[in-house]
Amino acid sequence: MREITQVLVAAVGLAFLLPLVTVAAFHFNVGIPFIGALFLFVSVFVLVFDRMGEDGAVDGAEE
Repeated sequence: MREITQVLVAAVGLAFLLPLVTVAAFHFNVGIPFIGALFLFVSVFVLVFDRMGEDGAVDGAEE
């Protein structure tokens, strides 16, 4: 997928998914810890995805 398509899919997905997840988390009284864990997961995912090359392998990994 091209980079702009990835950005658009992520933006649209987060625009609808993040508010729904936030409302559900507060409805079940797990709001603040759940939102913190969600942002931590997204941050780690973005960091790992950024370190991956075009071939899908993590940079520095032996082949």
